[in-house]
Amino acid sequence: LAAEALATGGYGDEVRADIEDRFVMGSPADCAEALGALEAELGMTDFVFKPHWPGLPRSRSAHA
Repeated sequence: LAAEALATGGYGDEVRADIEDRFVMGSPADCAEALGALEAELGMTDFVFKPHWPGLPRSRSAHA
């Protein structure tokens, strides 16, 4: 639900910017690019993958 609200503009601009600054979201190619940028910029080599949003039914996030 949060990802849908983000994609459709269901949040205010300030909240949207905060979410975009804190999470890597998008297609597999988008995510790989963002993670590569974090590696280059910060030397990051590990990350936590959490495909579930609070409030989103687990059955729905399992199909994402």
